[in-house]
This record gives sequence, structure tokens and C-alpha cells, in this order.
Amino acid sequence: MDDPRRHFDFWVGRWRCTWDGGAGTNVVETVCDGAVVRESFTSDDGSLVGTSISVYDEAADCWVQTWMDSQRSWFHVTGRFEGGAMDLVTMTDDPQGRRFRMRFAGISKEGFDWTWSRSLPTGGWEPRWAISYHRSPTPSAPVRRAAGERQGERGRGAALRLARDLEAATRFTQSGLELAVSDAVTLLRRPPCALPAPSQETPSFGP
Repeated sequence: MDDPRRHFDFWVGRWRCTWDGGAGTNVVETVCDGAVVRESFTSDDGSLVGTSISVYDEAADCWVQTWMDSQRSWFHVTGRFEGGAMDLVTMTDDPQGRRFRMRFAGISKEGFDWTWSRSLPTGGWEPRWAISYHRSPTPSAPVRRAAGERQGERGRGAALRLARDLEAATRFTQSGLELAVSDAVTLLRRPPCALPAPSQETPSFGP
């Protein structure tokens, strides 16, 4: 796929998303004459409803995405499709000097793996949330859980971790408005789109 404007085509469609302790649905479509990719995510238990818009910035030669959700979290990420994976990284450091990365990898026609990670002081990335995407040919009904709420609590835990990460990523200014203005100016100036150096080690989940 040589045209970078088409590098997010794999994401378009209706998806069933599963993670440790939870599940949800994500509907991704192109809008604005195909120039913009719009995401609509809903967890089955209703703890997280979010949306994002993504567009390819030809001058900066990178993709730009803005995410917002029902927990009033929001962030901006930029990145590229390289080595068979799409990496998008937050544009600014949090108060601890960390950045956050979402990665789409293991991509096939029927699914892929999505991870949310934060940078480590020693280099590399610490996984925080992993989601398996499986393409849904038809709209799927919400999953009914008859065995209590432990699974739902674990799923909400992942969503809360994401919310805490996003809060940390945006708290370094006096207000979210200052960050939005700063990022808008940055985008208007269209600086080179640089990503942190990849880790020499592959992050792993589990104990």
C-alpha cells in the first residue's frame, strides 16, 4: 500500500473488541469525502463511550488523531504506518516526562491487535491496555453476562487506567484550553512528525 492516505483503510468497518475483563463494539467509517476516518467506540457495560477523528497530514507526512470520550478525557496523537504496524504517539510529555502510544499490529483482513502503552524512563514502552479486534459482518447485540459483575469490573478497570493516563497526559498546563491552543498552533506550523525511538525489547503482558 504505497499511498499513505490509505494506510488506515484496514481499520474501517464494524468491529467486536475484547480485552481482559471486558468487551465492546467499535464502528469505524470514512467521512468528508473519504478524507477523514471517524471512530465510534462503546463498551458493553457502558463505562466508556468514545469517538475519534483521524486525518492524514500531507505536509507533515503523518496521521493525526484526536480522541474524546464519556469520561471527558481527550488527547492528540500523531504517527505513521511502518513495518506493518500503525504507531500513534501523544504530541507532548506528561508531568513525569512520559508519552503514550497506541499501536495497531498483527493486521489482517479479519482483525488486529491494539495496545495502549506509556513510555519508560529507560526506553521502550509499558503496556497498559490490550484489545483484540475481530471484524463483525453484521451489527452484534450487547453481550449479556449472567455470572455477576467481576468481568465487568475488570473491564471498567482498563477503561479507568486509560482515563488516568489521559488525565496525566493533559495536566501539564494550567488548563485543557491552553493545551488545545498549543497543539493547534503546532499543527498550523506543521513541524516534522517525529516518533520516539523504538524499544530494543518487545513489551510483554502478564506477571
